[in-house]
Amino acid sequence: MRRTESEIIIEAPAQAVWDAITDLDRYPEWNRFTPRISLATADLAVGAELDLDCQMTETELLRDEREVILALEPERFALCMGTSRTRGRPGIRSQRWQVCLPLGAHRTRFINHEEFSGPLAPLVHLLYTRKLRRAFEGYCQDLRRRVERSGHGLAGCFLHRDSLVRFVRQTLGCSCPDTIFDDVQLGYPALALTGQSSAAVPGGVELLLGHRLLVSIVPVSALEQVARVSDLLRQGRQTRDDHGLNRYRLVLVGRLSPTVRSALEALPLPERTHLHFIRTL
Repeated sequence: MRRTESEIIIEAPAQAVWDAITDLDRYPEWNRFTPRISLATADLAVGAELDLDCQMTETELLRDEREVILALEPERFALCMGTSRTRGRPGIRSQRWQVCLPLGAHRTRFINHEEFSGPLAPLVHLLYTRKLRRAFEGYCQDLRRRVERSGHGLAGCFLHRDSLVRFVRQTLGCSCPDTIFDDVQLGYPALALTGQSSAAVPGGVELLLGHRLLVSIVPVSALEQVARVSDLLRQGRQTRDDHGLNRYRLVLVGRLSPTVRSALEALPLPERTHLHFIRTL
């Protein structure tokens, strides 16, 4: 079999990612790879036939592809679609798996891969592998933006007061007065008062509590280098001072290599500026 694969880390629960990939009616809202898809039956189920268009490149659209649901496993967040066994193209069969692997309560590794078999598989592999790989990478990026911006990403962790209080008190170790929780502003990816601030990165979230404490929560998957973190600290500190706030905290969520973490821990931190490392929320 010939296989093409792409994957991405999404800062949201696996259930939220699963809901997005199985809500076919809303694909046109975000899915550039599959701008049109329709079910021949009322329900999404194994054996259901699909008609769809695939945007392979900006100029190449494969129209009226015919596929079928081969596997639907919500208990492990796995979906498989493939060439229709009754209406598909002759000489080629495909199996495209989409799997959402939970990495904690609010993080998911999304894996998207397709395998081709049949007499025409080598030819299809030769003609379309590079295009398909780029299309899959774009699809993964679109999916991440869709889910993380829907409120299911990091922002969803702070919609309830109890969760927010626990995060600020226990995770950040902040001893600010309780009154800060009476006035909470949540920005995704950033608050209006900060504009292009430290949280304005994919999947980021910004909190302002009691017009006193400014917190930026950023997934490490969105950061490319140590210098970027230094920039975020500088921007956050500037925002704090410009708006007369008391304290700024930058929270990095995810797994860091020991070398990168050591470099970050060595960064100089001005007064009333804090850098936190947490594995998950």
